[in-house]
Amino acid sequence: KVARGRFRARVLAARSLGGQTVVLQRFSRNRWVDGRRIFLRRIAKRGSGVVSGRTFSARNTSGRRLRLFFPRVGDFGCYAAAASARITG
Repeated sequence: KVARGRFRARVLAARSLGGQTVVLQRFSRNRWVDGRRIFLRRIAKRGSGVVSGRTFSARNTSGRRLRLFFPRVGDFGCYAAAASARITG
């Protein structure tokens, strides 16, 4: 969380994940519900890895439990699906 309604997604991987999506999810009725999809961009090279990410806005997040989810995708089958820690919008 960068500011009210503004968030930053960052992923460090061996390859650039630019063009891949992460999903902003909210916790509702005892399950995670998909919301906005965010397309990542390559940001920088760090050591032997590449940082991909995006800063984005999301509405109606105040007080909600949120997380970012990176689904397993075809081109990057060697990466498992992953979710961020829970944050409060």
